[in-house]
Amino acid sequence: MAHSRIIIAIGVSILLQATLCSAQAVWSGYSSRSTAVIDVDSCRRTITILDPTLFRSGDHLLLHQTVSIKTGIAGLCEWSIVDTVIGHVVYLTTSRVHSYDASFGLQAIQVLFARSGIVVDTLRTIPWNGLHGGIIAIECADSLFVNGVVDVYGTGCRGGRPSLNTLDTAETFDTISARTRLLTDGEGEGWAKGGLARNAGGGGGSLFGSGGRGGFQTSAYGNLDRGGAGGNALTLVNNQPYVLIGSGGGSGHQNDFNGSSGGRGGGIIIMKAPVIVSNSNAGANLSGEHARDAREDGAGGGGSGGTLVLLADTVKGLLPIDISGGNGGSVRGVIYHYGPGGGGGGGVVASKTQRLFQQMSITQRGGSCGNSMKAEEADTNNYGATNGMPGGTTFGARIPIGQIRRDRISLRANDTIVDEGASTILAAKGGVSYRWRGDVVATSAKGDSVATNALYVPTWFVVEITTVDGCVVIDSVLVQPRVSALPKLTISVDDAKAAPGDTVDLYVRIKSEPSNVRTITGTVFLSMRSTTLIPVRSALRTNDSTIQMSFPIRLDSRSGSSYRRATAIAALGDSLKIVLRIDSVRLDTTVRDLRLINGTFTLDGICIENGKPRLLARNTPMFTIQGRTITTEADELLLFDLAGKRVTIESVRTGSILSALVPDVATGAFFMTLIKDGLRHTIGVVIE
Repeated sequence: MAHSRIIIAIGVSILLQATLCSAQAVWSGYSSRSTAVIDVDSCRRTITILDPTLFRSGDHLLLHQTVSIKTGIAGLCEWSIVDTVIGHVVYLTTSRVHSYDASFGLQAIQVLFARSGIVVDTLRTIPWNGLHGGIIAIECADSLFVNGVVDVYGTGCRGGRPSLNTLDTAETFDTISARTRLLTDGEGEGWAKGGLARNAGGGGGSLFGSGGRGGFQTSAYGNLDRGGAGGNALTLVNNQPYVLIGSGGGSGHQNDFNGSSGGRGGGIIIMKAPVIVSNSNAGANLSGEHARDAREDGAGGGGSGGTLVLLADTVKGLLPIDISGGNGGSVRGVIYHYGPGGGGGGGVVASKTQRLFQQMSITQRGGSCGNSMKAEEADTNNYGATNGMPGGTTFGARIPIGQIRRDRISLRANDTIVDEGASTILAAKGGVSYRWRGDVVATSAKGDSVATNALYVPTWFVVEITTVDGCVVIDSVLVQPRVSALPKLTISVDDAKAAPGDTVDLYVRIKSEPSNVRTITGTVFLSMRSTTLIPVRSALRTNDSTIQMSFPIRLDSRSGSSYRRATAIAALGDSLKIVLRIDSVRLDTTVRDLRLINGTFTLDGICIENGKPRLLARNTPMFTIQGRTITTEADELLLFDLAGKRVTIESVRTGSILSALVPDVATGAFFMTLIKDGLRHTIGVVIE
């Protein structure tokens, strides 16, 4: 297919990077290089690119929106100069002239730049690959000598891919334009459609000239006019800012996998120099690619010609230029005709002034359509396919460059690591006004320099920089106290013991060495076995047998130490001794060192009988828990949740044995009180 306000530029790399005072640069082969641009920050004057190795400080580059799904921006481009490269970010010395779409189709081309340069042999570039390619840009401050061919034949937008089916008619997804673009369509600014049904030919790509129509469907079903549509000619006028890459032709319809793709469009050549000297070996080839022939299936359309931009005051000698459209593919059948491809439309030559066309020999024909041959009858004709229309010329060509500004927007601190309680100076540049956030004091009348407050904790400082363009750029820098000035903390848990049913205080202690200069707050997370200790206040159950308590802590400035206490109830569970483990600590400050010391809890008043622990007091009623049934010799059984609310249970007595059924809604940790001979015994239990 041709294009649809989608344009793609290819990057350029210098074979010899020459400064203005250097000798003549010589360019040939694949000297031109480029890379995709994935982000543009107009306020910071930066672009983010995929391949940062292409550019260095002082390089000239061309930004080009080669293709875009947005209307009206494909073909926009501008010159710029590299300030510096940091990682994948390229800082530019110029402001942006246009708004671009970095999400798709934007590329940066390394300009072949020198005071004086010469093209020898053949100068080429890689084709547009969906990310970059297809463009050669040359800029000379004095003279450009063209002693060879600058060749971008078929390096533009791709042609449509043949349909993937074995049906006599085209698949819906290859013919219905419900999607933005079909795979059978050629890529580019004017959309050339692939064949619509039954082995029809693909349409030709378009640029200045419209693409030719693809041939009829196969005569086996009647020669209906169902060939692919050629791309519409684009409205190219004088003095316009667009530099468009050639569009691809549409593919033919196939069902025997013998069809052909559309031809690629021609690329873009930009030559900028006060004087361009052309000798007898010179030439510029921007023609569209010819589509391949097919056999008993539809053939693809030819690609359109590309765009030559000539920014010169004088051209000496005659410069041959070819912006022809590519030919459509022909097709051969035995007993039936099949659709040949339409010819590609011609490209465009855009010159700075109209008089320069007198120094050019321009071939701008439209591509020829293919032919259909029915071998049995030796019948050959275009079978409904048409030629592409010729290309043309425009004048008043220009490629802008933004305002040059050397100062790069930045924010820096004299020191990013300071002694605790010290301050530092922050300095911003690149703006006309500055607005600081946070506790700072201005140290300059312009407001671009400030002093921070005394720093005891890591602090982010933020500044809003308003540029001469009216952009507001927000930048920040982190300043933090020196690690050696920070406290060393020890957090420990006291050992504890208690008899089952007793309450016990758990202590978490915090100590600072040296004494902390500022108040420290945070939380200590302590885990323990839920079958041995049951917290009085809320806790988090981390698994079936472990709970976690949180201890908010506060260490006032200069205090040196502090503690936090919480209460739990001891239970006769499955462990006589457990670890009070510090799982983690969250603090509001940075510390030099953090030491954690776990504690232990031991059940008191326990003896071991027949390998099983029991209370020393023999009057404690025995009990068993099987599932949700509790059996005991007690006179009465009461069950409470951790909040102290009584849980209703159903009890049945059989002789001296009391059986209680816990309701299904009650699960987790509970307090069970057994009453025997008037004595109450409270035990922590877990009901699954």
